[in-house]
Amino acid sequence: MNSASSMELDELFPYGSYRDGQLEGMETVYQTLSENGYVIEEGACGTGKTLLALTPLAKMIRDPNEDIERIVVVTKVKQQQEVFQEEIQKINESLRDIGEDPIISLTLTGKQDVCPYVKDDTIDAYDIQGECTRLRDNTRGLVKGGDSAASDAKALASGTRIDSDTSIFTSNSDFNSPYDPDIPSSEDVDFCPFYAEYIGRKYQLLSEDDDPLDVIPDKLLEMGLIKDEDLLSEAGEEAGMCPHSIMNDTIEEAELVIANYKHLFHQPTVDAMTSEILDENTALVVDEGHNMVPQVRNELSQDISLQNLQSSITEVENLIEFLTLDIAELKHLK
Repeated sequence: MNSASSMELDELFPYGSYRDGQLEGMETVYQTLSENGYVIEEGACGTGKTLLALTPLAKMIRDPNEDIERIVVVTKVKQQQEVFQEEIQKINESLRDIGEDPIISLTLTGKQDVCPYVKDDTIDAYDIQGECTRLRDNTRGLVKGGDSAASDAKALASGTRIDSDTSIFTSNSDFNSPYDPDIPSSEDVDFCPFYAEYIGRKYQLLSEDDDPLDVIPDKLLEMGLIKDEDLLSEAGEEAGMCPHSIMNDTIEEAELVIANYKHLFHQPTVDAMTSEILDENTALVVDEGHNMVPQVRNELSQDISLQNLQSSITEVENLIEFLTLDIAELKHLK
């Protein structure tokens, strides 16, 4: 087995030959980032820019002599995320060929893509944000604190589990739910059994002074690239836990995180998901960097529609009219 520090770029590069300038470009990326520099790549589609960035960075995060511990890739559109997914899978094949573990890679996705109840058509994708918040709050409210927290949470989930020999498939996918497809209730309060099982396992790990990240199924961390269907199958189907919560935990374990611009520029999204990994040990790849300035400007700008302005003017006019009438009536009473 090769040591990570002696691993060569051509051992990681998943093709037999390079495009013009590709090897030189990878060496430039490696050397520049080793000195905490910045690299700007420009080239037409299909010239190999993705591998030019990922290959040297993969070498760096596996080299114990380098400070880089992870890579964060942000793209503007989902189709570009798929390009990075395809290339990291090929790099992982190269790593396996030389006896190295694959790079733990995670694609961040929205709740609508990993919620079992959306897959089951129980909750509409457009309503998932509000419904998820409601069900999570309710679930936490049903779990008593203290020593019984883990058992209380797990009891909520286990009470809705179906027979292991029963398969309940959704109408639009092959997701197989371990729970009854209807949202359950306890004490006339709706709750989420997937989230109950998740917090139950976390409470148990915390009570035993174990690492709370051990809640992540081992198979996810072993597969290399983790996509939404993997979260649904391993966290949702197999473990009966909330796939989105497991995804958030896996961010800290991932060596490559593939995300969209909001995970870098939209502060509420950063605070909720990526703030802990955006540090001096992270190499950042911004895909289609020419889109960065308008995107940041959009995230930092505030706007208001003409309809809202007109509605506000009407409300002010109505208030002025009401106050005028009220004052006149008071004068009449005097």
